[in-house]
Amino acid sequence: MSKTVQIESPAQFSSLLQTSRIVVVDFYADWCGPCKSIAPLYEQLSAQLSRPNIITFTKVNTDKQTQVAQSYSITAMPTFMIFKHGHEVSKIRGARTTELSDAVKR
Repeated sequence: MSKTVQIESPAQFSSLLQTSRIVVVDFYADWCGPCKSIAPLYEQLSAQLSRPNIITFTKVNTDKQTQVAQSYSITAMPTFMIFKHGHEVSKIRGARTTELSDAVKR
């Protein structure tokens, strides 16, 4: 079990996309109410499902990592993305708990 990885640079994010088979990303902002409300579920999923180099849960603060957020056209928070082998397979906009949980467990 691993903890959620806070993305601190575009290079760190790119590296994770290459080294982890599945990467789940939470694009959030500190001022975002819905981001705060869904955060406990995201952390719970991360604690249950994270496996080193197999599935990695990450968080990207869109105010601090603007380049990463812009690269994926993030315009609403929270936005969750799931990548498999470096390719986007799912994008969920909004604090939709059931949809997020289902997508991650697929």
